[in-house]
This record gives sequence, structure tokens and C-alpha cells, in this order.
Amino acid sequence: MKNEVLVKIFLSIATLVSACVPVVAAEPNVVIERADMAYRFVADKNGQPERVEATERTTFRANRTPERAIAMGGYNDIVKLDKATGGEVTYGLFYNDDVFFDNSKAVIVAVDLKKAGAKGTASISTTYTKPEFFAKVFLTEPYDLEEATVSFEIPASLAGRYTFEPRNISPDQISQTTERKGNSEVFTFSVKDLKADKHSPDAPSRNITAPQIVVRGHFADVDALYRYLLEYIDPDDPGIAAVEAKAREVTAGCSDDPCRIEAITRFVRENIRYVAVEHGEFGHRPDKASEVLRKLYGDCKGSASLLRAMFRAVGLDGRFVWIGTTNIADRWTDLPSVCSGDHVIAAVVTADSVIFVDGTARYVRPGHIPQAIRGRQALIENGPERGLTVDVPEALPRENLLTSDFSATLTPEGRMEMEGTLTFSGADEDAFTYLLHDTPPARHDAVLAKLITACLKSSDAKAGAVTDNGGSTSLAATATSAGRVKKVSSRLYVDVNPMSRLSEEKFDVKERTEPGVIETSAYDSTLSLSLPDGMTAEPGTEKKVDVENEWFTATVETTLDPSASTLTRRLRLDRRKALIPASDLPRYNADLAKVVKACSQNVILTPAS
Repeated sequence: MKNEVLVKIFLSIATLVSACVPVVAAEPNVVIERADMAYRFVADKNGQPERVEATERTTFRANRTPERAIAMGGYNDIVKLDKATGGEVTYGLFYNDDVFFDNSKAVIVAVDLKKAGAKGTASISTTYTKPEFFAKVFLTEPYDLEEATVSFEIPASLAGRYTFEPRNISPDQISQTTERKGNSEVFTFSVKDLKADKHSPDAPSRNITAPQIVVRGHFADVDALYRYLLEYIDPDDPGIAAVEAKAREVTAGCSDDPCRIEAITRFVRENIRYVAVEHGEFGHRPDKASEVLRKLYGDCKGSASLLRAMFRAVGLDGRFVWIGTTNIADRWTDLPSVCSGDHVIAAVVTADSVIFVDGTARYVRPGHIPQAIRGRQALIENGPERGLTVDVPEALPRENLLTSDFSATLTPEGRMEMEGTLTFSGADEDAFTYLLHDTPPARHDAVLAKLITACLKSSDAKAGAVTDNGGSTSLAATATSAGRVKKVSSRLYVDVNPMSRLSEEKFDVKERTEPGVIETSAYDSTLSLSLPDGMTAEPGTEKKVDVENEWFTATVETTLDPSASTLTRRLRLDRRKALIPASDLPRYNADLAKVVKACSQNVILTPAS
């Protein structure tokens, strides 16, 4: 469920347009000299919001050489395209980078700038037929923007209802004025000197980081929003008897409620294919439970509808839950808006707890909550007037954990041979299980070998048995590496790094203005090396390195067993916070480098004599 049309359209403009124009240097050839975005709210005869009329004019300038500039807009069942002018206009389907399909379309205006200094203006006019979905104006562009105005015209009948909140824009880059225009009030923001969008894949979503102006006021509070969302749920399902019969069949062998919840959850996840389709009202209205069961597919709302009905059929209190994933910036109670959610799940409410069930999490272990909704605020169905707002629990410490335990020997040819297991828990287990199921069987060995290689820095890796431990999943593995051992005279320099992929978590901070986000889990990694006969570790090999900051704590410890025949290096890294402000990324990188250095520090083996 993508509740917010603007998120779909505006957040992907920079990505789509960047494919249409050359990659530019620090001083780009094409800039937006001026953008004027005007949004006029229109009320119906009862003084309620009826539509929003939008006109966006973009003036481009070529600084050095001729070039073609691109302006783009989107339209669909909710956003109606009125006019596009100013250059060569083309139309097509709009594809964004998530798993959803809908009927969104794109209009592109190509403006030819025929010489240095040339200017050209593209204009796109649209109408939001459902003003509740006009929730944000994003100022992301693939070009540097020198100057812009964003104005909101509010008629007298809507006076005092709406407010506008700039985000992710420095105060010295934006100013606001208010003026009367007939019977309307116009709020105008003047913006200057915004850089071209350069969103990093390891940053939070643009929804969180992009320069934007939030529109507040369509819903007076979270209860008004709840009643609006509740209107989409149709209580009439003529085929409900089939759903109830299936629920009784699935739970026939259960003697308690936890068993019934797990049995129904497993049935829906294993039998209802997740197909995300948005079209008109269907993009926001849940499909009937009986239809989902009949078709054996549905989107997140459809699976939630079926779960809710099946839970209720066996005496459980099943309910709808509207929620935002980690891609969403706001909580329902902080911003009562359709843009504060992008997902629907189900819940079973008991006397003392709420059990959240995501029907789309096909391979997630029953009882485990997917990481994308951890810590998020849920809006739970609760009668006709007021919903429940409950925070989904955060992951427990070390719940999301990658454990590796390997033993190693050195061959006479100077290679390191490793054997052991990788064990995945929590979110890591979810990701690993998805990897197994979504990879064609013919490619399993290659994909798992690549995973092992990333963890162990090996040139030859082979996957063994996969074992369900009833709370985690283990992968047996062997690997061989020639690059871990170097011989200099009679000495051996050996790399006993227990987790090589840790180095991949470094951020590129060059010209970066966005925060970073770490989504990987905690590590508990051990590599034990059997020393070759006649070799001993140099004095000083045993050491311990501790690193601690706001985002992680890490300990790297190298030890020898009492007989001095086995050397063990262990990494233990625990996560604290996932979000790292842009100004702190260099410090994060420096601390991570200390951990990586301690993990990869060579041990020196010398002849015992």
C-alpha cells in the first residue's frame, strides 16, 4: 500500500531523469534558474476540500554548451494531467523502484537549450482530485536549483485549516511570506541554492532526507485519519463462509490460540502470493478476504484482510493494522496524514498484548516481526471512532545476529583451509531464507559460495547443509584462500580476519550531505587457526581491541590456547543506533577502520626453534 501519491511521483523524478541526461561535473552545464510551483486549494459548496490545482513552471539555463533539459511530472487516477508545454512532450508509463505496479504515468517535457546562456521553460499543470493525497511537495531535482517559489493558495472557507512545514532545508535557504489574494490567503516559500539530488543507496529514503514542504491539516487529528482509513474496509463479504471453513481446516490440529495464530499465519504466507497492484480505489481499498482466498494472491491489504477474517473465524480478535515502514518519516500521531504509512498488516489483540502478523513476509519465521516495521507506530482497527496507536517492539539486543564459527589449517602450499558454519538469526535469518527461496535451485551453490566468500575472504568456497535450528538457520561451509598467507623468509604472515565483509560498511563521504544508515546485524565471529607443526606465534600476538561509539560497540580479541597450538581471533560487534548524521560519518568510518584493522592484523608465525 502506497498511500501517498507525491512520494511515488516526486521521489523518483531524480532517478528517472538522471537516466535521460548526462552525468555532470561539480559545475554542471544545465541548471534550474528558477522554479515556480503554485498549488491552489479549491473547496466544495459545503466548504470542504474538493481538489488541489497545481502548476509547476521550470526555467532551465545552459551555462556552457547546448543541451536538452528534462522536466517530468506524474499523473494517475488521483492526479489528473491538465496541460504540459514548453518543449517536446512525451507520455508513458511510470515505473518506480519498488515492487508495486500501478497505473501511474509520466509526462516528460524536453526543453532544447541551443547555445550557451540559452533558457527555456517547461510547464506542467495537474489536478489532485483527492486533496488528502496532496501531502508533501518534494524539492528534489536532478539539476542544481538556483531559485524557487512554492505557493499555497487557501480559500476563506478553508482558512486556518492548513499549515506548511519545510524540512531538510537550511534556514538561510528558505523564507516565508503570507498575503491576501481576494478572499484567499497565499503562503509563499522562497527557496534558493538547492543542489542536485545525489541520493546514496546507503542513506535513508528520500522521504526522510529530501528537501520538502509538508502539508498539514487535511485531518484534524489521528482519530479523523483513522475514520477515513476505516471507510475503505467493506464489512460485507458474500464469500466469507469459504474463509471460515478454511480457517477451521487449517487450525484443526490446534489446541490453543498460539498454535491457531501460527497455523493461519503459515497458511497465508505459504499459499497467498504477494502481488502488489495499485489501481484506483483498489490501491487503497482492501480486497475481500474471500476473493484473496479464491485467487490465492493479493497485496499487503489483501493478505491482511484474509488474516483478519481467518483469525476471527476461530475466535481470535483479528484486526487491520495501518503502519509505516522504515521508509516513512513520520508517526501517525505526529503527522496525521496518509503519507505517514505505506503498509498494512494484521494483528491479534489479546487481553494483555498485541501480536503483529505481516502476511507478506513469506519466508519470515512465525512469531518474528520483520525488521522493516520494527519500532514503527501502528494504527490498529478498534471500532468506529478511534483506533489504537501502539509501537511495534524494537528488536531485542543481538536478536539480529550473524554468527560465524570456523576452524582453519595451513597447507604446505601456503593456503588456508577453513571449515565451519554461518548462523543467521532475526533479520539476518529472514534475508538468508529469502535468498534461498528466491534463487533458482541451479544457482544455489554459486549464490551461497558468493555469500561465504564475502564473509571469509576466500577464493574457493563451497556450501554444505542448511539446518533449521528452531530459531536460527545455519549454513555449513568450507573455503580455501591463498591470499591469507604470505611467506617471508622463514616467517608466515597470516590473516585471521573472522569477518571480512565488515569492511564493506564504510561510507563514501565525498561531497555527501545525507545521513547514513546501517541495516546489517550484530556479529559474533570466530576463526581458530591450528598452528603448523614446528611453528609458534610471535610474542605480543595476544591482544584485545575495544571500540565504542553511539552506533556500535566492538571487541576484537586474539588469544592462544594453553598449549600455544591454536590461535583464535574473535569479533563481537553490537549495534546501538542505525542512523548516522552526515557530520558524524567520518568519525564512524574512523572507528570502523579501527575494528577492521584489528580484525585483519596479520599474526606472525616463526619456527619454534
